Amino acid sequence: MNKVLLIVFITILAIVIVSCSNQSITDNNTTMEREPEDVEESVIKVGVMLEYSPYIVSNNGDLTGPYIDIVKKSLNNLGYEYEIVGLPWSRMVTAIKTGEIDMALPFFYKSEREEFLYYSKEAIGFSRIDFIGLKSKGISFTGDYNSLSDYRIGVVQDYFYSSEFEQLVSDGTITTDESISTDENIELLLLDRVDLIVEDYAVVKEYLRENKLSQVLNFYEPSIASDLSYLVYRKSDDLSDLIDDVDTELRRMKSNESFYEIYSDYSMDYYGDALKTLESTIVSFHSDKPLTIGILGDTKPYAFYENNELTGFGVDFITEVLSRNDIEYELINIPFSRMLEELKNGSLDIGTDLYLKPEREKYLYYPQLPYAAYPTVIFKKEKTDFNFTGNLDELKPYTIGYVRGYSIGPLDEYKESADFNFVVTDTPEQNVENLANGRVDLIIDIKSTGENIVAEMNLSDGIESIEPAVYYDYSYIVFSQKNDLESLIPVYESTVLDMFVDGTIKELAEKYGLPYLEFNEFRE
Repeated sequence: MNKVLLIVFITILAIVIVSCSNQSITDNNTTMEREPEDVEESVIKVGVMLEYSPYIVSNNGDLTGPYIDIVKKSLNNLGYEYEIVGLPWSRMVTAIKTGEIDMALPFFYKSEREEFLYYSKEAIGFSRIDFIGLKSKGISFTGDYNSLSDYRIGVVQDYFYSSEFEQLVSDGTITTDESISTDENIELLLLDRVDLIVEDYAVVKEYLRENKLSQVLNFYEPSIASDLSYLVYRKSDDLSDLIDDVDTELRRMKSNESFYEIYSDYSMDYYGDALKTLESTIVSFHSDKPLTIGILGDTKPYAFYENNELTGFGVDFITEVLSRNDIEYELINIPFSRMLEELKNGSLDIGTDLYLKPEREKYLYYPQLPYAAYPTVIFKKEKTDFNFTGNLDELKPYTIGYVRGYSIGPLDEYKESADFNFVVTDTPEQNVENLANGRVDLIIDIKSTGENIVAEMNLSDGIESIEPAVYYDYSYIVFSQKNDLESLIPVYESTVLDMFVDGTIKELAEKYGLPYLEFNEFRE
């Protein structure tokens, strides 16, 4: 009998041990581990930064803070089971990229990352990014980045601060030293091992408070950026329901104020109010007033009239971007010079087909991704005995036509020079007509535009383009600074990247007989 009882006891004990071994305690959520293909029945692994005070705080191994509470509350409300995994920043980026974790936070928007992750539509917070320095150093900064060229600036490895800052680093205007954490970055500044750091204003303020430091740092204005922070997800179709559910729940929480009450619980009411204001800028894109889009309607195949309607590669491109985001718009055919003026004064919201020029960056926002690449070439009559090798001096004996307001690359600086004989027209059609009628010897225009006009005027047998190109440039969709449209740029870039990935850009290029350009150098 005792032997039988012993066998029964051992059997029960074995069952209990096996049962326990198949369970995992996941932040007060006990769950059976399951295969990852069914995310609704498996444990969602949520990667968070180990320390990002005041948003994420590590307290004796427990992670707390408003960001943690927001993600917990949303997942709890939805009934998902999850595990919070604290990771260093670089390790977290790798983990979401390799699929070791399902979600991660916080992330600023950076279009290149969409190659390996999905962003939430709803933001969970934001960061005001400043240049910060020791008061004792006496460094002055009023917004001129060139004034910082002699200083070493501390940044955190793999952090993205803003597109403008990344460009300054890339072109060598700013020299950086990398740290592996925010705390290390701040400590290097306090030890005077870097001259300035780039950091989140609130994070540095919290560091100073915790370490009982005050009045030792300067927070320079203007800020580099105020960037929204998002949840991100590993790139997998099996997370689509989770992503939609969480976005819907975050919107509900914002609507009933429970989202902002979390910030109030941490005495960060000011922060919740600022986030509302920042997000309202994006919401305004969906207002009753449509965004106005300037179109150059005489630049076939990019924009032209067919059956009294604007069409073309550029028209289809920008309308597809806005339609995917449920943004109302109005197309306006407008001359080039007037487009620039109305973008500058805010009468237009968006301009199409503009080159990147320093003087325009004073009143326009440029995205990272261009939408077209243009060779600008010389056109001549077939009977004209002229060979061009790329030497501009070869053009001096000839009368040359170009379109008012259009760039002609390296020849721009000679437009008023007596060394060249230029004839200016108001439209590309007039430019071609002048060549056909002998009023000029040569004309300069974008190759695709000129060739289309020549074909439409039945002059293909008499007029030809010649190589090499005078220059080669990229064209952009631009946004008016006057109308505070900077927050639309991440939406635009994300959508354009989606259009590259799903083949829409290639289809549009084929539809209008244009070369398909992937612009990989802009997406790395």
